[in-house]
Amino acid sequence: IQALMFILFAAPIVPFGAVCYFGASSKISYRRYIISAVLGVLPSIIFSLMFGKVINYFVTNNISLWYLVLIALVFILIVLFVSGIILNKRVFKKGAGTPESPIYKVLLFVIELYVKLKVKATFDRSKIKDLKGPYVLLSNHGSSLDVYYLSKLMSPHRMSFILNKYYFHFKHFRKLLNAIGAIPKKLFSPDIETIYRTIKSIKEGYPVLMCPEGRLSLSGASYYVGEETAKLLKKLKVPTVIALVNGAYLTNPKWRKKRFKGKVHSEVKYVLSVEEIEQLSIEELTKIINENLYYNEFEYARVNNLTYKENGKMNGAEHVLYHCPKCHQEFKMISKGNKLVCSECGFELETDVHYSFKENEFGILDFNDYYQRISEIEKNRLLNEELDLSIEVKVRKFDFKNDYYKNKGEGICRLTKESFSFKGKVNNDEIEFEIPIKQLHALAFSVNEEFECYYGEDLYYFYPTENRSICTKLALIVDLLNRTGDFNE
Repeated sequence: IQALMFILFAAPIVPFGAVCYFGASSKISYRRYIISAVLGVLPSIIFSLMFGKVINYFVTNNISLWYLVLIALVFILIVLFVSGIILNKRVFKKGAGTPESPIYKVLLFVIELYVKLKVKATFDRSKIKDLKGPYVLLSNHGSSLDVYYLSKLMSPHRMSFILNKYYFHFKHFRKLLNAIGAIPKKLFSPDIETIYRTIKSIKEGYPVLMCPEGRLSLSGASYYVGEETAKLLKKLKVPTVIALVNGAYLTNPKWRKKRFKGKVHSEVKYVLSVEEIEQLSIEELTKIINENLYYNEFEYARVNNLTYKENGKMNGAEHVLYHCPKCHQEFKMISKGNKLVCSECGFELETDVHYSFKENEFGILDFNDYYQRISEIEKNRLLNEELDLSIEVKVRKFDFKNDYYKNKGEGICRLTKESFSFKGKVNNDEIEFEIPIKQLHALAFSVNEEFECYYGEDLYYFYPTENRSICTKLALIVDLLNRTGDFNE
């Protein structure tokens, strides 16, 4: 840490205050911290004095300042280059490929600076005062910043994170994630590599974080966690910690681009010993997991009197709440600040400061309540009608060998009660595949943008050419087909 502080002080683009904060938040002793802070700024002070004299020389001798700018840029590049080599050889090589890597702490520090701009975070560690690793940490997944909140909750323990394999498809980002011991996971697809690397991390003594819901919450409430998680816990034979992060979803839900100010509270809900896991049946263990991972962000906001006074709380909600409860038209809802309005019949919903809907003719309580009603409508359709949806799409294919930006094409996706299929071209190559619904498990997607799935080792991103809001509908239908059973009976 002391060596890293000296290098950061010398780097011309890093504020001194940020370096001091980084050192203060580490385990460095007070004496070493003072020495590093005092001596670390000396090179910059000396450089500033010398630079002042150089400027004075250029001005008094009528030499163009553009030469000075060029010299300064070259000097900065040399310093950054040399600092990079030293950091890589003397600092970042330590603990490479594990959570012990200094990169782990640097990344969390950078994320913390970003989080604190909008969020006041609190943590309850009372149930894990004597906890020692390794263990498995299970958590809900309402926010893309959950890794940060959970890392702070479990501090000083450093964890291996199970992350979406999508992030590992980019060369430089893959190196960064591998450097901190992150574990890739193909979403909603069997992945032997994930199990292997999870077992490896635990054997090396590191806790492993997994979000068994497998995706960001869409409605602000929990998804059901199947028995696969309980089966894995039985095999790992280590304690299991179940934690909840509340409030993170409402500061930046999956469907809204702008991040709001808010309060986030993370707490440990339940701790399972190895003996308890061995004694419990798969069904009993699954029940405990779901009971302790249950959350409803809108209910939490009302009970805890959380307020969100910003305008624009409904911006983007129309791409999720796509069905009008009054005229029953789809994809006619539009957002206007804190309101949702149907462009067909004029039906209107407005959210209050607690993110609940104000009184309305259908008694819709909040975003999640509305989404569950849409879910019931789609469920009834599946029970009473045939399903055959065809969607024209642009497509991109990810793999570890080819350039994602060149790996593109077009075709048609088709969803029935039995399967999901694609037929089209990628880089002028004919591609056709079909995945049974029971093997698809779920359809990951980005709101009003794309939906995605794995076929073999390749990840396909599909972009609807006409109505991208349909991504939500497709994902919901696949969820229902998997959760409710056979709709063909």
